[in-house]
Amino acid sequence: MAAHHLSTVEDLRDAFDYLVAEIRLRQPPPFDPNDPANVHTLHVTLAMIAIDPLDLTESLRAARLVSRAAQGIVAKPPTSIPVEVIAPYSIAVIFSQAALTGSGFTAAMVRDLFAQVGVMTLFFSTN
Repeated sequence: MAAHHLSTVEDLRDAFDYLVAEIRLRQPPPFDPNDPANVHTLHVTLAMIAIDPLDLTESLRAARLVSRAAQGIVAKPPTSIPVEVIAPYSIAVIFSQAALTGSGFTAAMVRDLFAQVGVMTLFFSTN
């Protein structure tokens, strides 16, 4: 709009035939997580990779190998809700919470790293 020296919607309407209609949708009701219509159960197959001690390089390598092994496997989508299946299973790398101590990493840093490659990170505690 700035390139055409237009500053308002009225200027745009006068200058061009771009705005043909305005559509106003009704406000949806507030989301209620306890409403049965909003509750869906998805069964997820999980490929778990347990790594001890904390070795991020080896964990990423193992996750990539598992992902490559899954190529060509076709998973059936659930029929109860419309979802797109993009992989036959989800990949999760599991670390000991104690392994973070003295490593220089936080759980959030590790989760962010693995999230960038589409891998879930879980931490367990022996307490």
